[in-house]
Amino acid sequence: MIYDCFPFFNEFEVLELRLNELYNVVDKFVICESNFTHQGKPKPLFFLENKEKFKKFEDKIIHLVFDAKNIKGDNKHWKREMGQRNYLKTALKKCKNEDIILLSDVDEIPDAKLLAQNLSKLKEYDILTFAGKFYLYKFNLCIGGWNGTAVALWKTVKWIKNLCVFRGLRDKEEKKKIYFIKGGWHFSFIGDVSKIQYKFDSYTHAKDFPEGKDMKTLVENNLYWNNQKLTKEKLDDSFPEYLLRNEDKFKDLIS
Repeated sequence: MIYDCFPFFNEFEVLELRLNELYNVVDKFVICESNFTHQGKPKPLFFLENKEKFKKFEDKIIHLVFDAKNIKGDNKHWKREMGQRNYLKTALKKCKNEDIILLSDVDEIPDAKLLAQNLSKLKEYDILTFAGKFYLYKFNLCIGGWNGTAVALWKTVKWIKNLCVFRGLRDKEEKKKIYFIKGGWHFSFIGDVSKIQYKFDSYTHAKDFPEGKDMKTLVENNLYWNNQKLTKEKLDDSFPEYLLRNEDKFKDLIS
């Protein structure tokens, strides 16, 4: 069995891409959302309220809700993120040692063909890491590279209490035997200014936004938060097949 596990906020278009890209490769999608933002504000269960949009995938979806109401102590924003991510393991209790676990954020999408081609490498490596491109605001505005989805056997994952630690191992070759797969896509903060601002204000790093910067100005001028100019790429066969087949549907999210 192959389980694709990720937290969800409100990234509906990205989720649609992910489900279509991976449906024929994975056995279960484990989607975990929370009733609170990482910053502690109550939020709707966006996936649950819109699950009919994804009805054709329901046979493979395991939906989880992490209740973040009673998070206490210091660094509560980090505890909410870790709690939501770790709650994914509740769907994996019956996994067998040789079952395959994919862990990432919803916007870190592995290339399905490359995933299938490289699974056999788990016989000699502890973790497979997708090293793909990082896109921001629009599906074709590139800022550089990004290490995304981490893939491992359950016998490796089950001993890791904090899945944020497992996620961190994807970058550190000295910690585990890691094989890097060149491919996949990180489609981050995709949407209009209001949607981008809402997500940024909600997630763990909200307070890291540079003082004096204006999100609207950055987005409208294709600039990252450090003023790096994003590179517009022409859609070609290096992008997800579903995106290419549905350019008109996603035209507002393509620069």
